[in-house]
Amino acid sequence: MTMGQPPIPATPLHDSNSTPTDLRGLDPPDPLLRILDSIESGGGPFVFLLAREPFPLYPMLAATGWRHGLRRLPDGVELTVFRDPRAP
Repeated sequence: MTMGQPPIPATPLHDSNSTPTDLRGLDPPDPLLRILDSIESGGGPFVFLLAREPFPLYPMLAATGWRHGLRRLPDGVELTVFRDPRAP
């Protein structure tokens, strides 16, 4: 997190009617690559289910104008990726 930015939300930011993309059964780096591929088209928010928190992804998101929210689940995490409203 950069100075002056609000904290990253800890709750999901998606519409409860949306269906998350389940990436829990994939071996690294496939989940990270699929997330990057999904957000390349823009839009969002995007919701992913992962077996573990994707720490290497966070700086990649920040560098390209994306933010994330994370919710811990009994069998992994739910990651919501959305455009930073301050990004150009």
